[in-house]
Amino acid sequence: MLKSIDRLQVILKVSERCNLACTYCYYFFGGDDSYKDRPALISGKTVDDLIDFLLRSLKEIKISVIEIALHGGEPLMLPLKKFSDLCEKLSKGLSEHTQLKLSVQTNVTLVTEEWITLFEKYQVRPGLSIDGPKSFNDKFRIDHNGKGSYDKIKAGTELITKAASEGRLTQPGVISVLNGTFDYKKITEHLVEDLNIKNLSFLFPDISHDDPFPNNTTINDYKKAVIDIFNLWRETNNFSTRQIEDKFRIFQKREGGDNRPYDRKEIINNQIICIQSDGTITIDDSFIPTSEWRKMAPTSNVKETTLRSFLEHEIFKEIDKIYKETPEGCKDCVWEKLCRGGDLENRYSKNNGFNNPSVFCEAISALYFEITQHLVSNGYPKDEILKIIEGK
Repeated sequence: MLKSIDRLQVILKVSERCNLACTYCYYFFGGDDSYKDRPALISGKTVDDLIDFLLRSLKEIKISVIEIALHGGEPLMLPLKKFSDLCEKLSKGLSEHTQLKLSVQTNVTLVTEEWITLFEKYQVRPGLSIDGPKSFNDKFRIDHNGKGSYDKIKAGTELITKAASEGRLTQPGVISVLNGTFDYKKITEHLVEDLNIKNLSFLFPDISHDDPFPNNTTINDYKKAVIDIFNLWRETNNFSTRQIEDKFRIFQKREGGDNRPYDRKEIINNQIICIQSDGTITIDDSFIPTSEWRKMAPTSNVKETTLRSFLEHEIFKEIDKIYKETPEGCKDCVWEKLCRGGDLENRYSKNNGFNNPSVFCEAISALYFEITQHLVSNGYPKDEILKIIEGK
C-alpha cells in the first residue's frame, strides 16, 4: 500500500484550447481528439474539487511536495482574473498541508505586464515553449491562420527575462522539441545570447515505433542535433540543459563509494498525474503516442476518487515493471545500464509493446559516447567509467 510520495507532479489542464496550431503538437494533432469533449477552460468548481481531492489524498498519503504545472493548450487563454482566483485557491487550500510549487508552461504569446505581476504574486515559475529564432520558430509554431508566432514570443519572453533579472520571477526555462531539420548551434546561441535564457530543455518528438520521423528526417539528424547542443554546452559553459546534465550526474559517486548508476526512480519517489479541464484524472499525457496501450489506462474524476485509489490501478504496476525491465534489443548495448531503453513513449510499438529500444537509440548512444569521451579527456578515471557503465 502506497504510504508516501516525495513529489507529486500534477499536470493541470487549465485550458484545453490553444491560440497556436503548432504542426507537431502531440496534444491536438496526436490522434486523440477527446479534448473536444471537455470544457475549453477549467471552472472554479473543478478547481475546488481538485483541492478537495488533494486534501483527501494528503490524509491517506504523506506527500512532501506537490508541484502543479498550469498547462494546456495555452494556459494563458484562461482569463487573468480566473487564473488569479485559481492560484489563490490553490495557495490557500494546500500550502498549509504540503510544500506547494506552482509553474506555468506557456507559448509566451499572451504574456503582458499584468501576467508578470500575477506570476510574481503567486511565485509561479515560468516555462516557455520556443523553437529558436524567427526563421526556425515560424516554420511550425504558427497560429490558426498560418502566421508565425515569433514576434509575440520574443516580446513576451523579454518581459519575463526582465522580471527575472529584477528578482521578481525565478529564471525561466525553455522547452524546445527537437526538429531534425534545424541547426541547433544557431538555435541554442539565439536562446542563450539573444533571449537571455540559460535553462534549456530539448525534447525528442513524441513518436513511437509506429510513427515515421517527422518532416522526412532520419535518426542521423537527431544525432547531429544532440551532439551540436552538447558541444556548445561543453565549449561555452553558459547554459544548463537537463538532458545533458542528468547524464553527467550518473557518473557522480554515491555516498560510501557506491559506483552503481543512479536510477531515476530511485532518486525520488515521484508520481505524475494529469487533471483535465473537467476534473478527469489520467496518466501522464506523454503516453499519448502509445495510443493502443493507453486505452487501458484508468480514468476517474477528482470528485469520485483519491490519489491512492487511482495509483493502485494495475497499469501503474505495469509502468513500474516496464521501467525496471530493459528491452531485449538493448541487452548487448554498452549503455544498457545507463539508458534503460530510453523514454517509454519512444519505446512503444503496437506489435511489441514497450519491449523495444527507443526510436532515438542511436542519438542517445552517441550522446553517452561524447559524454564519456569528455570525462576521460578531463581526467576522469577510465576504470571508474567502466564500473558505472557495467552497473557495478
